[in-house]
Amino acid sequence: AAGVLLCLYGTLLGPRVLQRRSGERGLARRLRPARLDGWARVGLRGTPYPTLVPRPGAWTPGAVLRAGPEARRRLAAYEGAQY
Repeated sequence: AAGVLLCLYGTLLGPRVLQRRSGERGLARRLRPARLDGWARVGLRGTPYPTLVPRPGAWTPGAVLRAGPEARRRLAAYEGAQY
């Protein structure tokens, strides 16, 4: 499958959010369960959003999916420079 493999662990795991932010209908059907070892999900200070911090022994549940260039561009704009 074409596209870059993305790892999602926060708000984009919600199918409606993913569709709205990516502009790609049905993208959530491509989500595959995954976990990111060595990283912990924590609240991003001053926001309602999560971020990841390195933490030995920790792991963060999430999902991976392949997205095309337009969906990646839109998702990058949604996430912002800090991600």
